[in-house]
Amino acid sequence: MKKIVCLLLFAVMLIVLSAGALAAQPRVNDEAGLLEDGEIEKLERKLEKVFEDYDFELAILTAESTRGKSVEAFADDYYEENGYGYGLERDGALIVVSMAERDVYISTAGSGQRIFTDYGIDYVLDDVAGYLSDGDYYRAFNAFIEDSEELLEQAGKGEAYDIDNPIDGYEQEEYYSGSYQERSKGSRVAGKLIPAAIVSFLISLLVVGGMKRKMNTAVKHEDARDYVRPGSFVLTRQRDTFLYCNVTRVRRQTDNDRGGRGGHGGSSIHFSSSGMSHGGGGRKF
Repeated sequence: MKKIVCLLLFAVMLIVLSAGALAAQPRVNDEAGLLEDGEIEKLERKLEKVFEDYDFELAILTAESTRGKSVEAFADDYYEENGYGYGLERDGALIVVSMAERDVYISTAGSGQRIFTDYGIDYVLDDVAGYLSDGDYYRAFNAFIEDSEELLEQAGKGEAYDIDNPIDGYEQEEYYSGSYQERSKGSRVAGKLIPAAIVSFLISLLVVGGMKRKMNTAVKHEDARDYVRPGSFVLTRQRDTFLYCNVTRVRRQTDNDRGGRGGHGGSSIHFSSSGMSHGGGGRKF
């Protein structure tokens, strides 16, 4: 009986120690030495808040290289090996910056595959990559956290950010370079010019129509032979001449097409070497 009690106590201690070890797992791993100690602490606090507020785990890794792997495989393996993710589905997202390859990549798992669509990943990387190129790594990771919170908030409303569900006018800002004031001014000017142009066109149409009716004195003939003098047309030679052809080209969809802007939306899903499904995407910086 004493042995059984001792074994049970030992098992409980192992569970407690294991839970403590998992809880102590840092979410910021700066292997490449890009951040100051104070910056790491600030980022850790922000990541902890995201974990508490959304039941979703974000993590950051800087590496010297991907150690011979593709950045996708490297990120997926690191996510799994370090036990990231909330709950049984391992809900979360890991951003990896590899200095040797100049790659930045976001690997997602669990609900992260739905929340971080291909469009959503592009949205985050648009902010992050610029800071990385400038060497401002702390602001890059801040942008990753803040943009990820936006994606989480939008998904919490019932539909993730995607090709047909943009965030706060993001698409309008992207495709129009002018300011809101410039657009408003242009709209007011157009509102005045368009009615004036329509009225001018109608008046011109009436005036020209009246002039045309006065000039129309010709008599209409129904038969084309009325315009030909008998015996004046003699055909001496004939030939067929090829003038032109129309060729229509349609772009063929390939397996490399992203589901982001200009694509079909949704998330690109793949499987890691262990068989776990991940979403993700990245680029050079």
